[in-house]
Order: sequence, then C-alpha cells, then structure tokens
Amino acid sequence: MRSVTSCFNKAIFLNNIKRFWPLWTIYNIIWVISLPISLPGIITRYMNSASVGRYILQLGVVEGTILSFAFCLLSAWTLFSYLYTARSAGAFHALPIRREGLFLSSFISGLTWLLLSNVFIFILSVLSELLFGSLQIGYLLQWLAIVSLQCVFFFGFGTFCAMLTGQGFGLVAIYGVLNFAVVIIEAITRYCVSLFCYGISSVNSPTLSVLSPAYWLIAKARVEGNTLVSMDWYSFSGWTTLIIYCFAGLIFAAAAILIYKRRKSENASEFIAVSILRPVFKYFFAFIGSLVLGSLFYSIIFQISSYEQTGSAIPMLSCMIIGGFLGYYITAMLLSKSFRVFKRTTTGFVIYTVALIVFVMSFEFDLFGIERYAPNPGSVASVNINTNGDSLIYDEEAVIQRITEAQKSLIANKGSHESFLRQGRLPFFAPDTSFPNVVSLHISYMLKNGKTVNRRYTLFTASEHDSKNIAEFEAALNSPSAISDSMSDVLAVSPDSVITIELHYVDKSGNSRDDILVKNSARDFLANCLQADIRNGKLGIVSLTDVYKRKFEFVISIRANAPNGYGDEIGLNVFSGKEAEKTLAYLKSMGIEPIFSEDELKTAPTYKE
Repeated sequence: MRSVTSCFNKAIFLNNIKRFWPLWTIYNIIWVISLPISLPGIITRYMNSASVGRYILQLGVVEGTILSFAFCLLSAWTLFSYLYTARSAGAFHALPIRREGLFLSSFISGLTWLLLSNVFIFILSVLSELLFGSLQIGYLLQWLAIVSLQCVFFFGFGTFCAMLTGQGFGLVAIYGVLNFAVVIIEAITRYCVSLFCYGISSVNSPTLSVLSPAYWLIAKARVEGNTLVSMDWYSFSGWTTLIIYCFAGLIFAAAAILIYKRRKSENASEFIAVSILRPVFKYFFAFIGSLVLGSLFYSIIFQISSYEQTGSAIPMLSCMIIGGFLGYYITAMLLSKSFRVFKRTTTGFVIYTVALIVFVMSFEFDLFGIERYAPNPGSVASVNINTNGDSLIYDEEAVIQRITEAQKSLIANKGSHESFLRQGRLPFFAPDTSFPNVVSLHISYMLKNGKTVNRRYTLFTASEHDSKNIAEFEAALNSPSAISDSMSDVLAVSPDSVITIELHYVDKSGNSRDDILVKNSARDFLANCLQADIRNGKLGIVSLTDVYKRKFEFVISIRANAPNGYGDEIGLNVFSGKEAEKTLAYLKSMGIEPIFSEDELKTAPTYKE
C-alpha cells in the first residue's frame, strides 16, 4: 500500500480538543456567568430592550477583548507547546505528517473550540432571554460576531508569536509587548519629547492606537445610541476596524505557517526561535528599555514635575541610554542563555547608542521644525484656547491670525524662557500673594483637513519675557473681534425669542443669590446690555493671570426659543465683568450688585468675617 503524507490529522485535532478541555471549560464558565446567567437580572433591572442591548454589546467589546486576549494566548501556548522542548518537537516532526498538517490540525482545533464556545454561549443566552420574554436576537448576534472576530485575530496573532519563540516566557513577552507596543511607544515618546521640545504636549490621546488592537478595542471602540430613533437602538461603532483585525489575524496565521516550515527543531527553548529575527528583537527591546525605563529613571532621579522642566535633552538622554543598556543586554542574555555577552555585543550597543543620540538630539535642535511650527491661519477651521481651566473657541481668520502671531512670538522667546528656568529659583508664589503666578496655556488648532495641532506652554509672570508673551496673548484674545467671536452664541440669540434670563451670583454679603428676568425685561437686558457690551469689547474679557484670584463667577442662563421649536439654553459665565458698564448699570438699577472675587467680598461694607 502506498504511504501518504497528510496535510491534516484528525487524531491530533480530536486529541487537542480532549486534552485541553480544562481550558475550554474555564472559558465557557466565565461567559456563562457573564451573559446567560446575568441576563435575567439585567432584564429585570432595566425593563428596557435598548438598555439590555447596550449591556450585551458592551460586554462583547470589553469582556470579549479581555477574554479573547487571554485565552487565545493560552490556547496558542498549549497547542504549540510541543515546539518548546527539543524532545517533543523531534517526536512530532517525525510523524508522517507535513508541517502544514501539524500546524493546521492544531490551529483549526483551537479556532474551532473558540468559535463553537461562542455559539454555545449565544444559544444559552437566547434561551435565557426567551424564558424571561425579552429576546434580543439582534444584539446577541452582534455580540457573537464581535467576540468571534476578536478570537480570530488574537488567536491568529498568538499563533504567529508562538512560531517566533521557543519557550512559553518568550511567547507571553512577545505577545504582550507587540499587542501594546505602538501605543506605548507613541505615548512615552510624546512624554519624553515634551520634556525638551517647547510646547509639545504629552496629554494627547494616541493617534496610532489602532495598531495596538487590545488597547483600541477597550479604549476606543464604542457602543453608541442611535439618536434618530430616540436612543431606542444601540450599535457597535468599530465594525470596519474589527473586520480588518480579523483579516489581519488570518494573515498572521498564514505567516506563521511560512515561519513554521522553515523553523529548526533544535531552536526549541530559544527565546527567539527564528535566527534572522534575533538582532531585530534585541534592538527593539533596547528601544523599549530606553523609553520605559529611561522615562522611569528620569522621573525618579530628576523629580520631574510640570513646573520643573529645564528644556534640556541631556538628562533625559542619559536616562534613556541607561534604560537602553538594560533592555539591550538583558535581551542579549536571554538570546544567548549566558551572562557572557558583553564582549561580542558591545559594538552593536555602541551603534544603537549613537543612533539614539542622533534621534533625541534631532528633537532637541528641532531639526524637524516641530517646535517652530504654527499653522497657516487660512488652513485653520477653529482654535481652542484653554488657560487654567477656561476654554474659549475662535473661528474667525483674523482672530486666528493674531493668535498664531502671538504663538510665534512665544516660540521665539524659548531661549529666554529656558534661561529663566535654569536659574533654579522658580517663583511658584509671588512675593505679595499666596496665589501661584504660573500661566498654563493650551492651544488646540482644528485644521480644515480634520487634523488637530496641540501646543501647551507654561509661562511665569515673574519672567520679564514670559510676561510680555502673556500680554500679547491677552491683547489678541481681548480685541473686540475676538470677544465677539468667543461670545458668538450669545450674539446669535434673537432678543424676540428670549423667554427668561436667570442670574446666579454672589452678593456683597457673601450670599448666593438667584434672580430671573422675564419677557420684555429679559429681552431688553439681552439686546441693550449683554450684547451691546460684548460688541463693544466690554464683556467677555479674558485674563490669563487673575484666574487663581477668582473666587466667584456670575452665571447668566439665557432661555430662548430655538428655530427647531425647542427651548434652547445658553450659559454665560462672567469671571470679570467690571468693564461691562451697561450690564452692571442695568443690574444696579434693579438692586443687583454681584461681586467677582474674594477681595471684593472682604472690602464690601456689608461683609462680616
């Protein structure tokens, strides 16, 4: 009888299903408790189909990601664990089965139990809802699709990582790091660069998070309500990305087959089993060490805070070299299974160090023009100015141009600003007051192409040059056109549509008061006082330095009939209204005299300690 080499082995397939039943059982138990058993309580609690559906979808997105991430890793580890010892690898490879057959038998068995488990949970959930008379078949089908697509990706990626490594520890390390590598690298790079690149903010959300699937699915994927049907239907917003992840998982599985065909059996127990990739991972973990350990060492050694930045890249670079040293040589030791790696790997680390110095110093000397960049006003749709908690939005090109000019002047002052910081005498408190004299200025440009440019600056009023920059920004933000721009929502209200104007303020006795104007009084107050003072540049003045002295705010709530027929309320918070002559005169005639700071309260005739 002619012998045949098989590409699939039924015995191995069934043996994997039977042998690893505890893993499959734990996965199913967790899901049974989370969904079919929990559904009756959720149905009883909410008594609303949309709320139950939202629970089901959120469970699929969040818990589905966590369970798929963990159990797909465990599945890949157990199914391909024979590759991690030389004896078992030799035994399996001696079987009359092609490597493609060994791979497919194990891969299909793992994927089969994952998908069948999801179907099993789906059927139990349907029965659970039927028993309580609230069948959400649409939501359950979406849940099934979400968790199944997640399983395909994570299992395909886990299998790919299993082919790269020759030991369980290596699999866990590579799988975990690569799943979050992009978002970690981007976030820490932003942080490191922000320490010596003037104006670069480290608080922005990662823009490349989609390349870190586990992070994206938990932090970015959303379950959203459909407002067209009054929130009576919820849906998952990340279908396109999740489907792409699924195809990526299949591609990783195909790549895993190609690696497996060329993988040497004697590489079992190696940290990286693919010889050609060992230098790549050595430098990769060196870079990870530079970022993670370097930023950690810097924060510990230099006691970094948001107000204690010297603007120099040298301290950060020193810590990154130490972190890179640890990442490089620890990986080299794992790859060589020996501590004696310094002699033959020193040249590689020197090359890495030179490359790291060039990379960091290119930001220090702004070779890419990041610090000096200010967008063309014509390309900006709007700009948001946030200073010490106050947020103002401008969309007129003339106002935006003045803001960009003030920013350019601030950038040109970088040398003087850093020289002031390096004096080592940061005046957190002015000599004559208990309030910090620090201005935190955040500028966010929304470009017409949909992109966002963010800059964050910390300025000190004790610095002569910083004070000039603060004055330039205040001049730009307090021009009549800028005030009208930031208060455009109030100016857009038609006086004839006003129903009421509510006033919430603190009087000279220190008591919180509420007053209300209706009909003609409210309309007259809006047209002849509020809107008139805004157009004259008297109401809505921005102060970047007095924010810490603000104790009270004068809140004006305008209720008007909107064009769509619904009541529309616009809030106007007045922190400094002393210049609003018409508004204050009108209120005084009504016996209303609001105060805006604790200083005014203490000097008021009626105030008693």
